[in-house]
Formats: sequence, structure tokens, C-alpha cells
Amino acid sequence: MLHLIYTHDEVFVSKRPWSSWREIQDAYAGYMSSLGPWSEEGTIDYLQDEYPNLWPTAEGQVGTLMSGAVETVALTFR
Repeated sequence: MLHLIYTHDEVFVSKRPWSSWREIQDAYAGYMSSLGPWSEEGTIDYLQDEYPNLWPTAEGQVGTLMSGAVETVALTFR
């Protein structure tokens, strides 16, 4: 399950098993909001709809996160 984390400066996607939005808020300076938990497919669908300017694509960025050792990555845009 994935969470999207919005801060003042970045958007992160995280596969860490957060227990609540308050836990996320405590972990991120500039926290504004978070969404989730969502499935990998649901996260990709949302990102494709809301952020067509992601580069690499939403599928690529989420796939890299899911196959890697890190728990959280900042999304990158064109």
C-alpha cells in the first residue's frame, strides 16, 4: 500500500506502512497533506490523471520505488 505525501516543496510517494496521517506529519517538515493508503495500481492511476507532467512516468516512478530498497521517493516532473 502506498501513500502520497505533500509538503510545501515536494510530493513524495511512500511504501512505508504508516499508521496515521499524524505519523507522516511528524516525519516531514512542511507537511501539508497525505493521501492513501492506496494500491500500486490506484496510485499510478491517480498520478497519471493528476500529474501528466511526471518524468519518468507515474508507472516508472512507482515501479522503481516498489522494486527498490528505499521506502520513500520524491516524485520528479518535466
